[in-house]
Amino acid sequence: MLKNINPLLSGALLTMIDSMEPGEWLTLAGREYSDSSSDAAVVDVGEATMEATAIAILSIMPLGKGEESPIVFLDASAEEGGELPDVAFAIRGIASDAELRRVTMKCFDPTAFAEFAEHSVLTIVAGDDSASSAFLLQKGHC
Repeated sequence: MLKNINPLLSGALLTMIDSMEPGEWLTLAGREYSDSSSDAAVVDVGEATMEATAIAILSIMPLGKGEESPIVFLDASAEEGGELPDVAFAIRGIASDAELRRVTMKCFDPTAFAEFAEHSVLTIVAGDDSASSAFLLQKGHC
């Protein structure tokens, strides 16, 4: 057992995140999000919440620091004229805490998100009540 490593980070998941190059994207998705167009490896973290999974990932993976936002959120509410769900604010806060800086987040409609997600190299599936939520996280330099 490694000290201070989040238990959600299995050896396989640690290896996959470590093998990602800076600038590559991973998808963090709820159970009901499906993207059959991507060839990305898929890791299921069981019943862990989206927030707990983000905390685990961002404890070891730095986010990109370029001009573009390192987080993209699937905003299904944009079509319905609704407000962003709490999970979107939570993930941005978790990212800002992990990075010790303010982290921006773009919101994409389902079509734009699906097109962008095709380039994701890893998909991590969380099993909570944010089932249809999804995020793309860009790996930065260590």
